Amino acid sequence: MIINKTDIVTKVSELTDLSGLCSADLGSPALLIVQLQETASPDEKTRDFLRNAPFITAAVGDISDSGLRSVFDLVISDEEAALLPEKLYKDKSRKQIDEINAIFTAARKGASQEELLAMESRAFYRLMADKNGGSSNE
Repeated sequence: MIINKTDIVTKVSELTDLSGLCSADLGSPALLIVQLQETASPDEKTRDFLRNAPFITAAVGDISDSGLRSVFDLVISDEEAALLPEKLYKDKSRKQIDEINAIFTAARKGASQEELLAMESRAFYRLMADKNGGSSNE
């Protein structure tokens, strides 16, 4: 397994066993991009790890196995993998990125639309308070 880490993105390639993600040093990414082999198969521990991950997960490749596709937030092409980090996080501070990811991961875990909208509203006010040097009124 080859792991390339930046502050925002961790890319994993040459992964022979998907369960290796659970014990790998992935850093603290906002986005995990995994180059998958069609033969990769997630066990329950790996499913739980990805379901509870504090980052967005993206699988890269032509993956027809719906069980494999379902454990990742996104399934993207090689071209999309190169563009996704900039699309999601261009000109964003780490705090903004963390707020985006918190909402996204809450959606993954089954939060209702109402809960997600409330999270988004609170995040907006927190970020505006940071920008303006005031309090967030939470």
